[in-house]
Amino acid sequence: MPPSSKYKTLANIRSAIILDTKSTTASNIVTLVDRWVNEGYEILAQRKKRKWLDQQFVVQLNAAVEATCTVTNGSTTVTFTSGTTFPAGVELAFYTPGFEEVYNVSSATLNVVTLEKGFLGTSSTSASGVVFQKSVLIDNDVREVYQVYHQHHAQPLSNKGPQEFRRIEEMYGPQLDYASAYTIFGKSSSSLRMLLFPYPQDAYTLYIDANVIPEMLSSDTDEPLLPIQFRQLLYWYGMYKMWSYMRNDEKGAEALALFEGMSKSMDGELSPTIDYPQITPARQRRTFLKNLTSKFDPRLRDS
Repeated sequence: MPPSSKYKTLANIRSAIILDTKSTTASNIVTLVDRWVNEGYEILAQRKKRKWLDQQFVVQLNAAVEATCTVTNGSTTVTFTSGTTFPAGVELAFYTPGFEEVYNVSSATLNVVTLEKGFLGTSSTSASGVVFQKSVLIDNDVREVYQVYHQHHAQPLSNKGPQEFRRIEEMYGPQLDYASAYTIFGKSSSSLRMLLFPYPQDAYTLYIDANVIPEMLSSDTDEPLLPIQFRQLLYWYGMYKMWSYMRNDEKGAEALALFEGMSKSMDGELSPTIDYPQITPARQRRTFLKNLTSKFDPRLRDS
């Protein structure tokens, strides 16, 4: 039987606060209570990385497009052979093998890509052109990325700082393969940008394990991601704010103390053990020591 609680949804928590403080259901009070509940929710989420805020994101990367193209020195327009198409909705980049500069693509329409900056290589009507997905955009609510992996390598991707990641890019130049390293660098609109290296040559699936910031509760039926046995925390925080709003400092202090006490109880719960291998010293067997002693030459002792 699933666990139940009087504080399951936003509406449940709000109703309890308004009832127990003998307040009204006027729209301004409802708005205030909802804001206070969300404020408590944010405080709990930000105090430490909660395991109930862990989430996996699954992204499918696009294969690189490799085809003949026309490039002109100083021009931002690159025209590929007729029928060439490009992935939509992702950030793209372009380069020509033999000329190592990589250009960001500002737009791709039909068989034509427009570069952010003019091409500085040699003009050609039969150049080899490569357009690839340069990044993965992940939710702006991601607080921390734990691990990134795919099924084409035996190990997860290495997490590099932006400077180290750029050093690797410059060391090896443009490379197409399954990614072995990533970094988080900047944002695009409301999304965080994850850069990958090597760049994807074939389409494949990328898995991102992360800890997130919870979305605000807004609808009556919204449920906090808090384990159900701890959702009463949002009630106590709302009670603290309501009593403070009503200038009842004594009851406000009591509610805050209950919120803090229950928070510590939740923080004290055991977390899963990290599944890294552990090295422990092996016991020396007596037979080994006995044999070692019997073979020891007494002449080697200190005089």
